[in-house]
Amino acid sequence: MLRIVLTSSILLLWSCENKEFPSDNSRFSRPEIDNNQTALGPIFDEAVRKVIAGYMDQAQLDQEVVESRLEELGEQISGFLENPTPSSMATVRKSWLDTHLAFEFTTLHRHFLTRLTKDEDLNLHRLEYQIDHWPILPGYVDYVDGYNDSGIVNDMNVFLDIETLKAQHGIFSIDEVSLGFHVLEFLIWGTNTSKSLNRETSDFLPIGNLSREQILAGVELNDLSNNRRRKFLRLANQALYDDFIIIKEIWESNSNQFKSIYNKKNGVELVTLLLDAIISMLNEEILARSLYPLLNGNISESFPSPYSDSSQTAVSSQISSVERLLVEGVKDEYSLDAILAIISADFQDLFFQNLGKSKECLVILFSTFEIPRNSNAAIQSEFEIVECINHLNNAVENLEQLKTSASNLI
Repeated sequence: MLRIVLTSSILLLWSCENKEFPSDNSRFSRPEIDNNQTALGPIFDEAVRKVIAGYMDQAQLDQEVVESRLEELGEQISGFLENPTPSSMATVRKSWLDTHLAFEFTTLHRHFLTRLTKDEDLNLHRLEYQIDHWPILPGYVDYVDGYNDSGIVNDMNVFLDIETLKAQHGIFSIDEVSLGFHVLEFLIWGTNTSKSLNRETSDFLPIGNLSREQILAGVELNDLSNNRRRKFLRLANQALYDDFIIIKEIWESNSNQFKSIYNKKNGVELVTLLLDAIISMLNEEILARSLYPLLNGNISESFPSPYSDSSQTAVSSQISSVERLLVEGVKDEYSLDAILAIISADFQDLFFQNLGKSKECLVILFSTFEIPRNSNAAIQSEFEIVECINHLNNAVENLEQLKTSASNLI
């Protein structure tokens, strides 16, 4: 059975160093499913149940990886603040990249989770807004070029604790955020507009003395920007960890409830849940949040991780999570792509071709797009953006057709 499985180099490297994400699919030797059997047959239903049970177990492991990465990030931040050096800053940056990549790999799981529960929808949306909203307005957080005193860091009137940061989060505008991965990203990288001019470690050196002028003005040590920035970094990291743990607990609660009843559902119903989650993620996370704004010229709104220059790995990670769900399946048993091939014989060739081209196109696009919109080269870039959109829309259409074909088998 021919499969096209494209996995980004960074995920391959991570899989080798961290065993949570196995990449060797050749070890799976699966029994054949009778292609003459209807989708409502017992063998089909049992195969789907095994795949979805395996997926949910893997999703739990993925979230444990994120929790572990967040704990490690906190430790690296503490070490950096104790000794702010270029070396310790580089360690923090790498830890942020590893943690955010692990989180993006769980994006599909959260879209699946929203299909298991309606009671927690508002809470989930609030938590995701606090954890991973982008774009952000960096000047709302700290200084930017030309505005040395901007942001919460430099506003002595804003008391720094987690509850205050939550109150400040989106208080005036959805992009005026004070929490989440991308606030941390900006704090540890700076605006990084040239991809070489990063934030200096001197921004995080503790200041233990006040000048005469500061004393006369009633300024305290805790009011100084460096000291506030150091505290902000700790608080933002702790808030991020706390919010993710709540999402993880919501997942555990609802997935346990679902596991107690999914044996009562037929294979088509279960497959539809997975297909809906994949469709939702591709539409909402990549098309609506990145590619359509980019096509409309809203470049700053289209890149998930501009300060760390890691937008390409973020979108690649999301697509790779779909590939893994489809091809890895349950060890020594069934895979989802083999099950879906029963519903549509054309699925594997068409979908993997479009998804693979989408990921390749997106990685190239996000890693090279620096062209001003009014240049002649920008016209060519629009063709590249449209190409990415078309490949991804084709993949989504393949999944929608699968849902229609599956419903006809009921």
